[in-house]
Amino acid sequence: MTDEKNLLKLAYIDINALLVEGFDTNAEDLVKKFRADERNFQHSIFDGIARTLTEIRDLFGADKI
Repeated sequence: MTDEKNLLKLAYIDINALLVEGFDTNAEDLVKKFRADERNFQHSIFDGIARTLTEIRDLFGADKI
């Protein structure tokens, strides 16, 4: 795994931990909600986070497993 991919993986893990501890949600649920209603998600405080997490998941092909 390249250094960049490793850093993205660590970022995903760290963001997930922060979501679980501070917002009573997790990365997977946030990505699912974002994909289900991307247009209305733009008004959410989680918009940027959800977009970033979605891009990381897509890069790793996490939803194809």
